[in-house]
Amino acid sequence: MGSQPRSRQESRLNKRPTNSAPSTRLLNVLWIASLGLCLAIFALGVLGQFSSMTLQDDSFMFYRYAYRLAVEHRLSWNPQGEPTYGLTAMGYLAAVLPIFLLFPSQPALTVCLASLVSGIVFLMLLVVAVERHCKSSSGLGRGEMLLLAFTIAASVSSLAHHFTSGMDTTFSMAFAMSYILLAAEFERRASRSRALLLGFWGGLAFTARPDLMLFSCLIPASLVWFAADSLRRRLAVLVLATTVGVVALQAALFSRFLHSPLPLPFYAKSMRLYDDFIYQVYATTPRIQLMEFGRLHIHLIAIITGCLLLNFRSWWSRSSAVDKGLLAAGILFVSYYYFFVLQILGGWERFYYPVLPALAYLACRCLQQVAADWLPPFDDRWPWRKALAFGMLAGMISLSPLLVVEIGELRAVVRSGEFARFDLQRFARLDRWQRTWVGLDQFSTLPDDLVIATTEVGLPGAMNLRKTIIDMAGLQDTSFAHTSFSADRLFSRDRPDLIYMPHTHYKRITREVEDHRVFKEDYEFFPPQRFNANFGVAVRKDSPYYSPMHSILSGIPPLPPDPSSSTGPSSQAPVRGPGPEELKVVLGSRQPGGSSGLSR
Repeated sequence: MGSQPRSRQESRLNKRPTNSAPSTRLLNVLWIASLGLCLAIFALGVLGQFSSMTLQDDSFMFYRYAYRLAVEHRLSWNPQGEPTYGLTAMGYLAAVLPIFLLFPSQPALTVCLASLVSGIVFLMLLVVAVERHCKSSSGLGRGEMLLLAFTIAASVSSLAHHFTSGMDTTFSMAFAMSYILLAAEFERRASRSRALLLGFWGGLAFTARPDLMLFSCLIPASLVWFAADSLRRRLAVLVLATTVGVVALQAALFSRFLHSPLPLPFYAKSMRLYDDFIYQVYATTPRIQLMEFGRLHIHLIAIITGCLLLNFRSWWSRSSAVDKGLLAAGILFVSYYYFFVLQILGGWERFYYPVLPALAYLACRCLQQVAADWLPPFDDRWPWRKALAFGMLAGMISLSPLLVVEIGELRAVVRSGEFARFDLQRFARLDRWQRTWVGLDQFSTLPDDLVIATTEVGLPGAMNLRKTIIDMAGLQDTSFAHTSFSADRLFSRDRPDLIYMPHTHYKRITREVEDHRVFKEDYEFFPPQRFNANFGVAVRKDSPYYSPMHSILSGIPPLPPDPSSSTGPSSQAPVRGPGPEELKVVLGSRQPGGSSGLSR
């Protein structure tokens, strides 16, 4: 009799829905539908941008380095030129080079696939990390998977672009996620071999992207500080020491063989290499980009903030050392880019996205703690089930407009014939690129000893792999990066046959070039108004290719008026802030390519 219900109330309780009840099946259907909707939105967003039209100009720099590495077996920007440390994310070549070997003659497809594959690896690592270190129950695990799916769907306007931009952003996210996963595994089961692996991998962050060193240094420091016993502390010290040693070795090797201990873009972005005007132009970019990044990921920020505010002492006492290190590193990473970095070409929150792995992982860890501390058990009572059902329905309704938008974007791309089209020659002939590089497609057919100087080096570099390209902005030129641009050196040593005049934001460089005696005497200048272009072009009169270059420029008719600009050609524009096209980049517009022409 003891096994029988002792009251009518207990009898009713025992008859509540079980895992096979209709309510459970309904929740399962809603969960699958919600997950499918989120994944469909993101997949459509990526497919809608899978073409050369969404590539960033700077992505072609990685292709040029991959070509040089495969053909000449050396890291240099120019053919037979001096070794160059011109890539902030040198490690991204590990993703670009294998794809280059598969598609050696397709620069646009190569860099697009490199960022796409890196993005997929990031998502896989994120799912593995959350599954292994954030799930305390099957119900919570499903909720966390839905949170991640909602994250990529809600941020599709920016995140999908990074998957197809050809840039290193997704590679940096994948590397950061791999380090977080290794650190969490080490904290769970510390050993000497795991310590050496974590330290070595953390040291490689210097090559992957040096700013990721904030994570690979602060997390081991946190492991040392919050170690539970002396053995774990000694192993954490080993992690930190190995990391520092690997970084020091890389810096020494780069200094010895690449003539710079740090990437050349670091000197431009963090050491005030340029004149004040360009810093004034981009003064508001960090704030605008951070606000947009926060808007797209407000749900992750809210979960973390709520967990800290509800009971900070509980979080501090129960969170892992990796969690604490991640929080500190993430805050410092964002602060560094907000206060100290010149965010040129910062559209789609590019400089902040490497912190997304930490943000997503911490949100899932905090959700686990909030569920344990503040939420009742998710049993079979209908009030909870109704709340979950209504929550998933509300989420699907709120995301449905995004599905419509992404379907429309994909249909438009397919109808235009741009989907999966990676014809670089055709890409260079588009009016939007001809405004930056007038006649580039024709100049690229001239012999390989033609020397070109420009501040926008990506597309010219990919289309002229065996030509010398002088980067007047200094990001692919060690001398210019370390000591600033010199017109004397440009005209005495480099003697470019063709000069694409600097972007209007480089006021001092433009002034030095135009005021130099050699430029005035030895070069014929074609002003931008001649072509309705953004920048002028100059050709050297005593160049062996003066006649064909002059013929090319003389035969180019004026381009149609730029629909994105109401001020006309900008090379002679007065001091101003970002123009309409540049503001589209800053605000994260879905405009194809999304670049105002200014590199880095």
